[in-house]
Amino acid sequence: MLEFNQKGLVQPLILVLLLIGIVIGTFLVQQQTQFFSKAVEKSQVAQACSHNPKSAFCILLKRACGQKCLETESISTPATQPKYFLFQFNPAPNSNEDFIVRVENPQLIQQLTDDLKASRRLIISGIVQQGNGGFNHNGVRYWNWYLGGTLIAGESFIEVCDARPSQVEQDVHNWIGQQYCPWENHVAAVYDFPPPLSEYKPTPTPKISPRPSEEGSICIQVIVRACLKENPKMCKDFPTPCDVPEGWVVF
Repeated sequence: MLEFNQKGLVQPLILVLLLIGIVIGTFLVQQQTQFFSKAVEKSQVAQACSHNPKSAFCILLKRACGQKCLETESISTPATQPKYFLFQFNPAPNSNEDFIVRVENPQLIQQLTDDLKASRRLIISGIVQQGNGGFNHNGVRYWNWYLGGTLIAGESFIEVCDARPSQVEQDVHNWIGQQYCPWENHVAAVYDFPPPLSEYKPTPTPKISPRPSEEGSICIQVIVRACLKENPKMCKDFPTPCDVPEGWVVF
């Protein structure tokens, strides 16, 4: 009789132990929910459970906090908030040569922000893309191109990729897909959102100088770039349009 009672108690005891184990497991999962607050760890858990949803751990996790704990979208890593940097022409500011670059890389954002507060010597470089990206303009009108690809900043680049924004605009079809590094444009402002055309005040247009040229005409005081007609790759800046000699073409 005693032996029968002992055997009869085995199965109920096992069931009780299983129930206790489930309760303890559920409690532990609930207590450790904050452990999964980090996006990367949560993403790994979601991916693991998507491959093996019937595992004991995933079943307990689902019972503890619901299906949302296993959804990748709800625990994905938030994207870095992009910044929009305004680059102005130097040394003679000219609003017609301004352009805007969208930057998503946190390190580059910090690098350009630091340069904005300091020497403003960095040159931006990237690949010319078709269109304006919804943000690239000079304060007056949108360009038909924008900088994309892998953006980098430095104090010097090869001269082959240097040009004014207006020169890129004039020959935009040949610039698409090419590296662009405007030496004379430097960071002047940063925005959290793409500034509209009227967001920032364009640099005033240079005034007419009273200094007459050799021919007696009035000459505008603005630095211009000209290239040798016989060798278009040979370009240089001149203090005024009147100083450009014959055989050179102004861009």
